[in-house]
Amino acid sequence: MYISDDKQQNFFEDALLLWPNLDKEHFLIKLADNINWDNITNKLSKFYCLDNGRPSKPTRAMIGLLLVQRYYKLSDRETTQLLQENIYVQYFCNISIVQAKQFIDPSFQIIQKCNHNCYPQN
Repeated sequence: MYISDDKQQNFFEDALLLWPNLDKEHFLIKLADNINWDNITNKLSKFYCLDNGRPSKPTRAMIGLLLVQRYYKLSDRETTQLLQENIYVQYFCNISIVQAKQFIDPSFQIIQKCNHNCYPQN
C-alpha cells in the first residue's frame, strides 16, 4: 500500500538546528536539497496500490538508498550499515537517526526489492 511522502514526517526540516555541525556544503546535503523529490515520488506512486497491502517505505528513502548505493558502489549490507552510521546519508534519505536503526529489515530485502523494481534484469 502506498503512503505518500507528504504524509510522512520530514525528519530533517530543521536538521541544521538539531545538528549544527552538519556541513551545509557536504555533497549529499547539496544533492538532497537540489533533487525534486516530489516529482520522483509522484511518478513512482503509480506503481503502488493505494488501498491494499502493507504500507510502503518512504519513496525518498528507497530511492535515496539506491542512489547512495550506486554512487559509493556498495553492497546491500554495506548500504544499510552506512545508513545507520552516517548522518549525511540519513539526511539525504530523510530518515531520522532512530528510524535508521529500525528502517532496514535484517534480511536486506527492502533494498533488494527496490533494486529489482528500479533496475530489472534483462
